Amino acid sequence: MEKAWVRKLWGHPVEAQIKLLKDYGLKDREIYVEGRGAEDFAGLLRSLRPGDDILHIAADLRVFGDSRKEILGKTDQLEMRGLRVLDVRDENAKFSALLDRALGEVSKYARFRGRVGKAKQIGRKGGEGKAVAAKAKRDALMHEEIVRRLVAHPKLTWEDCADILGPPFTISTLRRHYGPKAK
Repeated sequence: MEKAWVRKLWGHPVEAQIKLLKDYGLKDREIYVEGRGAEDFAGLLRSLRPGDDILHIAADLRVFGDSRKEILGKTDQLEMRGLRVLDVRDENAKFSALLDRALGEVSKYARFRGRVGKAKQIGRKGGEGKAVAAKAKRDALMHEEIVRRLVAHPKLTWEDCADILGPPFTISTLRRHYGPKAK
């Protein structure tokens, strides 16, 4: 008996995945949908019998998780059971191509998730956490009062100050944080 796994994904609605699997020839009882009743991935693994060698999906490998670790963990479990993953949209796709496609999609959003996690670590929300980190980096390079006095010097322009201090002290950073209108 063939099995299929379906999970809600951005851009791949559950109904569309089920329709693709049914069009491919799978029956409703062979399709496991995460969250439908008591169906979950562990239940799918328990239902596998000797002779089951293909697990069908109708989206990319992100149906196994939202992170690289989750995807690789679940695909390793399938591999240990001798199962091959088959995307019904592209039967000839090799596993490495499916994995590459899924990890590419995961990496698009990993940067965003990383920033949110970093902001929560600092104890602030959104861009304020990034601003606190940038200020700490500038303060580690040079004391704030020294930078303010350098910027206030009558014979130095903004460009001169930025050249003297170097990165991360750009002209816009100096004007915003150390100029006469700075908070």
